[in-house]
Amino acid sequence: MKKYTQLKEEERVEIFKLRQSGHKIKKIAAKLNRAKSTISRELARNKYSDIIAYLPDKAHFMAKKRRHVQPLKIDKIPKLKKYILKKLEKKWSPDVIAAKSKAEINCKISAETIYQYCYNEKNKKLKWFLLLASKRKKGYKFMRVSQEKCLFLRDYQFMIDQKPLIKEVILVTLKVI
Repeated sequence: MKKYTQLKEEERVEIFKLRQSGHKIKKIAAKLNRAKSTISRELARNKYSDIIAYLPDKAHFMAKKRRHVQPLKIDKIPKLKKYILKKLEKKWSPDVIAAKSKAEINCKISAETIYQYCYNEKNKKLKWFLLLASKRKKGYKFMRVSQEKCLFLRDYQFMIDQKPLIKEVILVTLKVI
C-alpha cells in the first residue's frame, strides 16, 4: 500500500491543464499515478468559484493554509521550557540539557528539538539563540620561547639525509611493511 503524500504545486497545475482539456478524473488520476478520490477531493475542496472551477495556484495556497502546524513540545510543557531556559542561561549545550532532562525533571527531549526551538521564528525575536553556548575556537597553545632557545633548537634540526642511522631504520621498516 502506498503512503499518502500531499499534492505538489506541479501536480495541481497538471490537474488544471488536463481538466481544461476535457480529461475525466479517472484519466487524470492514472496520468498522475494518484487515486481517483484524491483528484476528485482536490477539485471539490479547492473550488475557486461557480464560474471558474479550479485554479492551481489558489488551490495550493488554500492547501498550505489548511495544514495543521503542531506546537513544539517545549511550548506544551511549561516546566520543560523553564528548565531549558535556566540551563541555557548557565551556558549548557542543548546536548547536555537533553541528556540530563530525563533524570532531573522526568521529561525526555532531543537536542535537535532544543536547537529548533531556539532558532524558531517566534524565539528569534526573544533571542533564545544568543543563549546557546558559542563554539570555542580550537587551536594550539603556543609557548612563548625566547630568541636564544629558538636559535638553540634550530642548531639541532637536520634533514633526514643527514641522519644515516634513522634513514636506515625507516628504509628497513618500509621493506618489512
